[in-house]
Amino acid sequence: PYGANPYDILANTIKDLPAKMISPCKSVLEKEPQAVLNLRAFASKLGKNEVRKRMLREALKVAPLLMFCGNLEKTHANEKEIRMILNVDSDRLTVRDTGNLNPSNLVSLYSYGKIHLQATDPQSVEGGIPFRVFQTTACRRPLLTDKKPELAECYSYGKELLAFESDKDFADTFHAAMQNQETLDQVAQEGFHRFLRDHTWEKRFEYVVKTITTQVHGSAVGKA
Repeated sequence: PYGANPYDILANTIKDLPAKMISPCKSVLEKEPQAVLNLRAFASKLGKNEVRKRMLREALKVAPLLMFCGNLEKTHANEKEIRMILNVDSDRLTVRDTGNLNPSNLVSLYSYGKIHLQATDPQSVEGGIPFRVFQTTACRRPLLTDKKPELAECYSYGKELLAFESDKDFADTFHAAMQNQETLDQVAQEGFHRFLRDHTWEKRFEYVVKTITTQVHGSAVGKA
């Protein structure tokens, strides 16, 4: 489910096993801590992929999509696999491999499209803000993304970007946004202004330095 934590997924899976298997599984995990990390990482990856697949399938019902996929390491699905996973072979989905894209072309990349969609990793990323948020708003494009604790501190939901917190929420918000170009234009403009005001490289660097300095001084005071 959306927002599930990989630690809970692993624990619940073991809990639901037949009684005679629970003790051996716990014994192995206690003796092999690396196995725990590997299983959690695996659960997280499966969960992240599942959330994104549900989002893309729902979006394809409403409008054609252009999907950018950087795949230099050949560890992600290629176009054929993506189409199979999403069960779409029509021109409603266009896939572009951006692995070899020149960084100087990123502005053109992020300036394209009626709206940008993002689903980060609700299973394992409890906080943090992906670069995509800043890249998209810097290019004056509207963004629909999943909610994160820190995100509301940087952008205003519904005004400077659009956000969702469940599958149904995504479907409803995306459908409404695609029916209202005026809303998309306003969100793009407001997000762009917020980026220029608070989120340029200079502003974010100042914030990082200030945060680190405050924490270091706070720790020093505590120890004193």
